[in-house]
Amino acid sequence: MHDDIAHNPLNPRQGGLRIVVSLISVFNRDYTREQVTTKNLYAMLLGNKSDIEGGSGKVIDSKSDDRILIYYSDHGGPGVLGMPNMPYLFAADFIEVLKKNMHPVLMVS
Repeated sequence: MHDDIAHNPLNPRQGGLRIVVSLISVFNRDYTREQVTTKNLYAMLLGNKSDIEGGSGKVIDSKSDDRILIYYSDHGGPGVLGMPNMPYLFAADFIEVLKKNMHPVLMVS
């Protein structure tokens, strides 16, 4: 997560976000600022701890029966999503990463 919302002056919970899912409060900032990269995103999604640079080093260890919702918000453009740090995230590359060992159910952009 990049810090443009967490540190926004209008955020009543400065420095973080509170997300409530099924009455469970989740507060997670494993990757921020310069650690938010396409490389780290791909490594995190694929469970490749050795490819992570910075951050907590946490990755998703998903199984075929797990359900993961990926919500990504960006203005983007045709076939590309912006990232806080270069390089951009290209749709074709992202789809290939998801096909490797994930079983996506729903992707929202």
